[in-house]
Amino acid sequence: MKKTLLAIAAICVAVTFQAQAHLIDLGITTGQPANQENRLDRLNEQIDMHNASAGDHTPLPEAVLAGSVKEDINENLDLKEFSLDVSGWDYLVLKWGGMDQHYYVGDVTGDQTFGSTVLNVRGIGLGLSGYSLFNPGTTTRVPDGGISLMLLGAGLGALGLARRFIKR
Repeated sequence: MKKTLLAIAAICVAVTFQAQAHLIDLGITTGQPANQENRLDRLNEQIDMHNASAGDHTPLPEAVLAGSVKEDINENLDLKEFSLDVSGWDYLVLKWGGMDQHYYVGDVTGDQTFGSTVLNVRGIGLGLSGYSLFNPGTTTRVPDGGISLMLLGAGLGALGLARRFIKR
């Protein structure tokens, strides 16, 4: 009985560590022209490359224009680090100078901090000139984190203990 409970506990802990939410960096592209439709096209190209890449991952959904948001921050080109609440969005495109940095943010919530990943010829990060968010609320993926499995294991364990004490 003790070995069974230990095995169930070990499986619950292992599943908890596997299902962690994280950002997916989809890469950098040239960011010109900077209108929303062109940003969407470049983002979908990056998504297609990610989905076609080798590896055991769930394909990402295509980004759509409907409901997207574009924000220009041209007055502060010295901004090298940026925080934004990405809750409820699937994709974020940060425009660092003339380049776009693409992220999948569908599995994370709350404020996320991003630093300039695009460097000039002197190795200095370019400043943020704007960002776009895509796919508001189109998916309802919430990382489980193994809680459901842990609750199931606890419930089955409690039933096993109850059965053991009832037999006595």
